[in-house]
Amino acid sequence: MKNIIIAIAFFFLSYTNAQDKKIYALEFYSWVGANDNISYEMASIIFDSNLDSNDYYCNNKEYNALIRVKYSEKGVEKIFDYNAYVNILYLDNQTEIQNKNGAFYTMIIDGYAPAKLIKGNGSYNPDNFVVSGIVTKNTPRILNAYHLDDAEFLQQNIKNASVKPEYINTTDEGRAKIKKFFSSTDEMYRLLMLYIANFD
Repeated sequence: MKNIIIAIAFFFLSYTNAQDKKIYALEFYSWVGANDNISYEMASIIFDSNLDSNDYYCNNKEYNALIRVKYSEKGVEKIFDYNAYVNILYLDNQTEIQNKNGAFYTMIIDGYAPAKLIKGNGSYNPDNFVVSGIVTKNTPRILNAYHLDDAEFLQQNIKNASVKPEYINTTDEGRAKIKKFFSSTDEMYRLLMLYIANFD
């Protein structure tokens, strides 16, 4: 009975924590590892910044994110997730016409340990990404994106791989993507489904 009470309390705490978070952006990417030639898929969930700013293109915001990575290795499907810091920097020397047409940005995703095993076996080193693009009418379009294997930023060890954004065009596509990474028992599942319901 005690174990049941603990399990219920843990579920309630996890559910409450998930509901307290507000999603700022949900994005999907894929890439082939520069070191291992493995095909990876990623769901990036960026949460609203706790900094109070009405400036959409404010350069001093840092966001928290949850990154979930999915891949197969030697026939075994593996899923890991980890937390990341996200900084979004906007080009601040654009002309008035450029600002009217869109704002150029660079997004840095800095993953940090530990990575949590969701499915499969083994361990995983959190990733780093650099994404650049343009925002028009509050809609970001990615121009370039890279996965960075920083190897502690020793120049001779740094490798990068081109990352492909996977855009969502409909709510149904978004739901299908979410289900690839999250099961209905995941604490983030309901929050993600509520978020994607507002897509259309």
